[in-house]
Amino acid sequence: AQRAFEKTRALYRFGTPFIRAYEAAKDARGLLDFDDLINRTAALLEDPAVSQWVLWRLDGGIDHILVDEAQDTNPAQWQVIRSLAQEFGAGEGARPERRRTIFVVGDKKQSIYSFQGADPEEFDRMQAHFARELDQVGDALSPLTLEHSFRSSAAILTLVDRTFVGPLREGLDREVFHRAFKSDLPGRVDLWPAVPKQPDDEDDRRWFEPVDRVGKRHHNVLLAEAIAERIQSLTQHETLPEEIGRTGRFRRRPIAEGDILILVRSRSPLFAEIIRACKAKGLKVAGADRLKLGGELAVKDLAALLKFLALPEDDLSLACALRSPLFGWSEQDLYTLAQGRGDAFLWQALRAAKEDQAGTFAMLDDLLNAADFLRPYDLIERILTRHDGRCRLLARLGPEAEDGIDALLSQAMAYERNAVPSLTGF
Repeated sequence: AQRAFEKTRALYRFGTPFIRAYEAAKDARGLLDFDDLINRTAALLEDPAVSQWVLWRLDGGIDHILVDEAQDTNPAQWQVIRSLAQEFGAGEGARPERRRTIFVVGDKKQSIYSFQGADPEEFDRMQAHFARELDQVGDALSPLTLEHSFRSSAAILTLVDRTFVGPLREGLDREVFHRAFKSDLPGRVDLWPAVPKQPDDEDDRRWFEPVDRVGKRHHNVLLAEAIAERIQSLTQHETLPEEIGRTGRFRRRPIAEGDILILVRSRSPLFAEIIRACKAKGLKVAGADRLKLGGELAVKDLAALLKFLALPEDDLSLACALRSPLFGWSEQDLYTLAQGRGDAFLWQALRAAKEDQAGTFAMLDDLLNAADFLRPYDLIERILTRHDGRCRLLARLGPEAEDGIDALLSQAMAYERNAVPSLTGF
């Protein structure tokens, strides 16, 4: 407790000057952030000097209040809603012919606890508050529970209900029960045994191999391969129920890759291994839904070549490109060319040795001649197609590299729509 106190006090001392500077910057520019809007609105509606006048003015313009995602509404936001709705329970309003309503939608099971101060318990307190307020004017609060699910089958929903029992139900409603709207829809849940974590086979790695290469018996690799094998088995041997129109009847059809969705908790190394394993099995996988484009090896190789084409004096980029699958040079080939060249640029040394490296020189010379005339997309496509760059990259890096290549082409196309399509700018 003492350590927690000291750390908290240090954090407050550290943060206070920044908060003051932030507030001063907002005041100087006349700006409000989201929290300011909430807090100042709540203060305005509670100020005895003006609140009644403001609420009287609003009373003539507000007939309905809708609160969505109410489980993530924090106490300050609820106070604004409470102030706005207080006239609803005060009897006859400015327009007695209109019935005023408040409609609140929320599910505590979906609460993002502590998100922007979210307090699911406030949901229950406000429900009780509005029930009392409406009862005073002879109206009633109608708590409704949506038990039916339109997305899942009874088998899956039953598993969920049986999971959240006893202590695991803490924080949820007293009764957790789901009904499948399509009660006849078949379903199945398979629980796999956990893949035990395997020790890194670092002792078996040869000295020249990358230190971050994952071994074939790594737990991520084993799980990814098991997933890919299961999908392959499903698509080859099993069928899926499909509803016939809206008749409530079903027919079975073969399972296709597009019927399967793989969800992961985070884009960890397992994420990339699953895609690699699926592509190695020849499965039609859509690939990653999100890429860190600059981290893809194929993109790094293409970027190195593009940097050289934009600036031929960039020795490092040319060396990276030569060692990449685009050219396939060995470390010895690069050392032989670079060592002893003196003050000359690497491109000058390669041009002097073009008879020994005719294929490489011809490709680079062609791309340099085209770099000033082709748009970035066309230049990348020239590397990938005319000079077999795509085939070379996929042969070395595997089929999973295709996602990064295609994403780079999409970026080049998007860049051309929004800017002058120069290689340097891209």
